Amino acid sequence: MPEPVNGLNAVAKAPERVVLVVDDEPAVRELINVVLASHGFRVCVARDGTEALRIFKELGRALSMVVIDLQLPGMSGLEVVRAIRDQDQGLPVVVASGRLDDRLLVELKQVEVTAFLSKPFTVAQLLQTVTDVSRHAEASRQAG
Repeated sequence: MPEPVNGLNAVAKAPERVVLVVDDEPAVRELINVVLASHGFRVCVARDGTEALRIFKELGRALSMVVIDLQLPGMSGLEVVRAIRDQDQGLPVVVASGRLDDRLLVELKQVEVTAFLSKPFTVAQLLQTVTDVSRHAEASRQAG
């Protein structure tokens, strides 16, 4: 079983495919870690917004994507995304949530969330979303 990485250790092996996973549910973090790691992604995990922002600041541009739940203890996922956007407008962000009402969707679009993943999601849905976002981001980097 792949070990989740917290911080700079993730950068050494595959900096172009480092995903920060933010979820307060250990089973969800572990599922995402195992699935993405088995498909060539390096995964950093955070259980709350404070830890996520610490890892984000530590890794900076080495991160290639964030997958984040909206319901987090303390700071909400939306607050974390806003803080990330203050520092990095281009980092792809995938929101994974079971509660996406119209008002929240408008707020998430305002902070330019890249994609949405409805909980509960399947392994296939997770892989498809992350792979699509990763490919799009890579094509944008090469074009830009």
